[in-house]
Amino acid sequence: MTDARVPDQWLGHPTYSGLSDQAWRFFIHGLQWSNRYGTDGVIATRHFHTLGVFANLDAVLLELQDAGLIALTQDGIALDWTGQ
Repeated sequence: MTDARVPDQWLGHPTYSGLSDQAWRFFIHGLQWSNRYGTDGVIATRHFHTLGVFANLDAVLLELQDAGLIALTQDGIALDWTGQ
């Protein structure tokens, strides 16, 4: 079993503490999902329904993109994979 890493340095760091609850949940679920399926942070749009956000998805994606935590791809997103 591979586990996602959530470094303790993220606690209180402005990049993460400024995220909305929905954006944080989507990002953390994305790390877990990507580790489970070995995609190195790449997640296709068709899998977004498994990441815990069912409303305001466009706003969540924009928030994470503005924070530098995801990049939009042609078929979904690529998470910031630093530390995984």
